[in-house]
Amino acid sequence: MRAAELARAGLGYELILDTLAGHIGETPCLGLVEDLRYAVRGGRIRPYHRVIAGLLGVRPLLGVTAEGQVRARGLVPRWRDPIEGLLGGARRLLRPGQRYRILIGHAARPEQAARLSRACSALAGVAEVHTAELGPTLGVHGGPGTLGLALQRLDDAQPAVATRGSRYPA
Repeated sequence: MRAAELARAGLGYELILDTLAGHIGETPCLGLVEDLRYAVRGGRIRPYHRVIAGLLGVRPLLGVTAEGQVRARGLVPRWRDPIEGLLGGARRLLRPGQRYRILIGHAARPEQAARLSRACSALAGVAEVHTAELGPTLGVHGGPGTLGLALQRLDDAQPAVATRGSRYPA
């Protein structure tokens, strides 16, 4: 969303990429997958994590670090509604007095995404919620049933637009 806003404001490709680089660490992402075998096949998690999650009857609440590493941020019991698990994770990331945009992605789960969208809209500090189907790059690692969200801060504390020294080739 931020990239589209910057493009509409007339910024060039290199400047947009430089600016977005400053937002990566400020945009936490959370996700739940129905079946961890896709994450194992894609090399995102180790096979023994899948075995342990199956034995315990839990889904790991996955997060992505600023470096792009997938890490467990919590556990959601299989009997618990996955939307409640994601909402709990989102609540822990929201800071009082800040405004946020929440971006929801799903893989073949539009009804769950719509429910999550409605629930996120009711959270304090949430100004916008947008929903989209995950693309093939994320879908291949999460598989069908993947549901995730990302939080973008919408206040003046956002990293400023980059102005010089692009790291990206034209």
